[in-house]
Amino acid sequence: MLAACVIAMPAAANAQSVRQVLADFGMLGTWATDCNQPSGDNNWYAIYAGMPNGSVMRTYYNTPDRKKPFSQFTITQAVRLPSSLLSYSQQGVNNHERDDVVLMKQGNRYHVWSSVRSDGKVLVKEGKFTSNGDESPWQTKCGS
Repeated sequence: MLAACVIAMPAAANAQSVRQVLADFGMLGTWATDCNQPSGDNNWYAIYAGMPNGSVMRTYYNTPDRKKPFSQFTITQAVRLPSSLLSYSQQGVNNHERDDVVLMKQGNRYHVWSSVRSDGKVLVKEGKFTSNGDESPWQTKCGS
């Protein structure tokens, strides 16, 4: 069903750069489970930064000093979906792993609704990790 939504999106939506799609959705900036606490194993920080070429770099940190990223991905495609959803494709900067991700956003919070690797392995389905059934964590925009 999700694929049908993506295919049905008007061609005009694809004319925007990835950076513009994420900016319009309100994703650029820093996000955390708790912005008042340092990043750590239970308080991941995600930074969505617009790049000069129109793409977006998504960086996760899980250490208090945030000197070494846990992971970095370049978002290569992005499409707004109905009902406060955003679909994007990302590719790992170091490992070149590719994932398709859907975010659900409510106000100044979001969480991963769906995440599927290019090999078909489903990591998150309907907002829950497939490995243990836990809900993917909600993150709040810092500084808002």
